Amino acid sequence: MVIDEELIWTEQIENICNKLLKYTSICYKLRDKLPGKILRNIYYAFVHPHLVYAIEIYTNICSTNLDRLISLNNKLLHILQDKPVKFYYSECLCLLLFHCKV
Repeated sequence: MVIDEELIWTEQIENICNKLLKYTSICYKLRDKLPGKILRNIYYAFVHPHLVYAIEIYTNICSTNLDRLISLNNKLLHILQDKPVKFYYSECLCLLLFHCKV
């Protein structure tokens, strides 16, 4: 956890984004080699904890900082589920969490 003097959390968000960027290439390489259930477990083991850790502090941050986290999460969801970019995030999340058919 990186705490700055003004409590704007920019450094913390940057730190999380850098961690998530490392997983994008790993997930891209694994998506064709592993079944969906294992990919889901990888997401929840390596990506999800970074997003939800101390999530309460992100309620007051600037939306531009939060948008970067959201877009990286969306990118990872699209990669893991091998969905096109036009596939909506809510549909990706539904597939990931509940194995819905859309």
